[in-house]
Amino acid sequence: AIALSQGTGSVALQHVNYPVKVAFKSCKLVPTMAFSRYIVRDGKRYGVDDYAAALFMCVGLALLSAADLAAHAERDTQAAGLMLLVVAVCSDAVIPNLQEKLLRGLKLPLGSMVVLSNAGSFLVVLAFIAATGELGRAVAYLRVHQDAALWLLAQGLVGYAGLRCYLNVIRGLSGVAGVLATSARKVVTLVLSFILFKKPFTGSHATALAVLAVGVGLGIRAKH
Repeated sequence: AIALSQGTGSVALQHVNYPVKVAFKSCKLVPTMAFSRYIVRDGKRYGVDDYAAALFMCVGLALLSAADLAAHAERDTQAAGLMLLVVAVCSDAVIPNLQEKLLRGLKLPLGSMVVLSNAGSFLVVLAFIAATGELGRAVAYLRVHQDAALWLLAQGLVGYAGLRCYLNVIRGLSGVAGVLATSARKVVTLVLSFILFKKPFTGSHATALAVLAVGVGLGIRAKH
């Protein structure tokens, strides 16, 4: 599922703009909640308020991401790209529920979870990029730009730390809570980008934040 999500999401960029991909990826909370009923099977049910809150939060995140990235659009959206993104989002929605099932239901150790899931994904993605020729181009690039290898290593270490925290959230709470945590991370990332790079704050950003706030408010109401 991890390899399918990463593969289809990457290939989709050949057919759609990056903001479209980000907008789609921001909407995985709703299918994650829907799939949890059939994968986790812990008796948890989500009401109309829960789904409404999730929908508003997804739309708010999508609008916020699109407003921040729209200036980088370089190609037209194609149907093939949208279909690939649907597959990617559905795969993304399955992953945290499977992780919850393994961590909470089957009591799989956290370290084993990280190694087994990512090792399988690594082999599938490695075979794919080798077949498409991307692996050779990447190696050639790193030979010229050796400092890029250090940045990739740093990204990997930070990503590993984030993955451990994410899986701890899933083990302690739920897969849906893990997706909520990653959604909050996107908001923090965008806020930091405004602080660090001094980008203009537009009406589109304000609208997106308002929609996101409505989703958070509905979520608080649903819990009470």
